[in-house]
Amino acid sequence: MKIQETKRCERKLKEILENFKPLYEVIAQDTNGNAEGLVVLQNLAEEIFEEWVSLPKILSRKFQHIGSRMWVLVTGVYKPNIPGEKGAFHHNLTKMRNLYPDDLWVIGGDFNMMSPSLAEKKGEM
Repeated sequence: MKIQETKRCERKLKEILENFKPLYEVIAQDTNGNAEGLVVLQNLAEEIFEEWVSLPKILSRKFQHIGSRMWVLVTGVYKPNIPGEKGAFHHNLTKMRNLYPDDLWVIGGDFNMMSPSLAEKKGEM
């Protein structure tokens, strides 16, 4: 399973991947202009999937590798930069985790967090 921030719409991603083997299933949140898109790619030959959940700027899918007993919740995020939207994002992220409290949780994406370190902002670290 792969999670990724994207600038492509779900329809275009499906067109790109339709000729790939193994077959992939695409779950996506379309972009808002040129940012904020999320995609989860699932290898249908290697993984068993349950439901997926989409909340604003959060996309999750519960899966299990074939032959494994462990279920994993994979979540992609695109945290907003706008201060007024950050509270709702954190609330939704907590809500997502509470839906699957017993599963291993893997989360990644763009958290839009900047360090106060000038050296890090310049890429010197």
